[in-house]
Parts: sequence; structure tokens; C-alpha cells
Amino acid sequence: MRKVPLNLITPEMKLGKSIYHENFLLLRQGTANLQRYTNKLKELDIGSIYVDDSLSDDIDVHDAISEETRQQCKEALSDTFNHLLANNRIEMSKVNDVVSKMMDEIMSQPNIIVSLQDIGSSKDETLLHSVNTTVYGLVLANRMGISAVSQRDLAQGLLLHDIGKMMLDQEILYKSSALTREEFEHIKQHTSLGYEILKKDPLLTEVSRRVALEHHERLDGSGYSHVQGCEISTSVRIAAIVDVYEALTVDRCYRKGFTPSKAADILIKAAVSELDADLCANFFQCIAIYPNGAMLKLSNGKLAIVKEQNIGVPFRPIIRLIEKKDGRHTPGEVIDLSKTLNITVIEDDPEILAELMK
Repeated sequence: MRKVPLNLITPEMKLGKSIYHENFLLLRQGTANLQRYTNKLKELDIGSIYVDDSLSDDIDVHDAISEETRQQCKEALSDTFNHLLANNRIEMSKVNDVVSKMMDEIMSQPNIIVSLQDIGSSKDETLLHSVNTTVYGLVLANRMGISAVSQRDLAQGLLLHDIGKMMLDQEILYKSSALTREEFEHIKQHTSLGYEILKKDPLLTEVSRRVALEHHERLDGSGYSHVQGCEISTSVRIAAIVDVYEALTVDRCYRKGFTPSKAADILIKAAVSELDADLCANFFQCIAIYPNGAMLKLSNGKLAIVKEQNIGVPFRPIIRLIEKKDGRHTPGEVIDLSKTLNITVIEDDPEILAELMK
């Protein structure tokens, strides 16, 4: 399986991962003749999909939770948001259930490296972001040996960290052009609004609430409220990292998402003063900097596809060269970049590589 832009869909490809829209199945895994659906997908602001084809044969794109659990998370979160809008309070039973499932699945995979990024409509943006950040946060917390109790507090906080956005002006929230100073100040209110919403549930811990309140705080005091680094808990430090990373790597109404490697570069720079450097270093061991199935251009001029990850060496995966014979791209030699140091990755932008593949 591999992720490809819609403009690279070919007749031989089949859908590698089901696509959902507002919690309803849009296209089922295994669907063929994908070119028939590209216009509808573009209307939903879905620019890439996961496919199975000859180039990605035997390549697994790893997620930390099952497709069933991921969908249940989105449904639980959607129900929680709807209950809030209807009753001005939250109902946590479904969230608690899915948090338990996520923790069970992630804690059973101590060496998991996450390659998969969930795909959905722009209308599902807050749901997708909340679930993705929770997955990343739990994977990192599990790697750090954080207790199950603390992981539960973190997961509840991450799933609900953007709940305050339900109270914002949605036209401003999803504005595609630059925000005015007043509009940005309005958006910033989502942290305090979320904190006040979560305070209404006496069973939620203060740790969970502060994840919602402080996930935009930075160690150098440059965050929303200028909280100093010594006051920021480990849970909030984790939340800050995964929130930034997830936001960078997905498409937004105002920009295209960055590749994981470019997002990692941004995190590395931020780790100098804004983010926890040790947690960032450990986070890079949990995610695929070059995800399985990603297309790459190498320093030797060849194109390749990422076959699998090297544990402990996140920037040097195992790749498969792509050869071109009789006008068709075919799988070639497999190379372990951790052992072939004279070859480096010079490009992983899907749009640029799409042109090179034509």
C-alpha cells in the first residue's frame, strides 16, 4: 500500500484504505476504477488516497490502532461534540471506552513506528486532528514509559484538546485567507473555552483539562498565555509536540500539508527553545520520517519507494528502487539506507515526484 496524489491514479490501482466522510463510509477498501471518483474526492478537499498497486506490493503502512478503533474514536468524538452543542455539557462514556481501546492496542506494540496518516474530508478536520494527535501522543508516552494512569489522562485531554473550537465562529475557524489580529485572538480563545467545558465534568482530571488549556504554550514563554517552561507538565509538553506535528502534516483550507520529513525539520528547529528537545528526539523514533509507501528521489538520481523502517534510524529507511521499462514503472533493487551511507534522500514532495513519475 502507498499514499498517492489523485493526479497519479492509474487504472491498475485499487483503494488500499477505506475513506470516510462525516462518519459514513464513502469508498471501501478494494474499490477499483478509482479515476471515476477523483472529482468527488477533490470536492471534499481530499487530495491523496492510499492505494494498492504493483509498486507497493508487500509494503505495509502501519497504524498504531485498528481501522475499527480509529472509526469508533471519530464517532465517539463526534457524538461528544454534538452532545455539547445540544446540552452545554459533555458526556464522557464513549470517549472513555475508546481511550481504553486505544491504550490497549498501542501498549501491545512497544516498538511501533507509525507510517499511516488518516485521510478524510475537510469537514472532518477537527475529528481527524484530535484522533491523530491522540494516537501520536499515546505512542510517544508509551515509548517514554509513562504510567497507564498518566497515559489515560493524556489521551482524554488530547481527544478533547480542541473541543473549545465548537464554541468559535466557524467561518473564522475555517477561513482560507489570512486571519486579522482580531480573528486570531478569537481563535486563541478555544483553549480557555475548552478548559471551562472540561471543568464541568468532575471525573476528568486537571491533567486532562490542562492539556486542552495549555497545548499552545511553549517552553520559552512564547505561547498563548506566556506560561514559563518550568510550569509546563510532561503531558502538555507531549501535547504541544504532537499537536504541531499533526497540524503540519495534513492539508488545511489555507495550505497544503508538509511531508513528515519537513515537519520533522520544523520540530527540530522549534526544539531549540520552544519544545522539549528530549521528547522531540523520542518522538522521531515513533513516527516514520519517510513513511512506508512514500516516493523518494535519491542523490544518485533514481526514484524509490519506502519499503520498511529501520528501528532507531528514522531518517534512513529500507527502500526499493523504481525502474522504468517499456514506459512502465516497475519494482527494482532493495537498498537499506542505514548501510548505504553514500545515498541520501533529496526530495520527498509528492507533487514534485508526481511530475517525475509521468
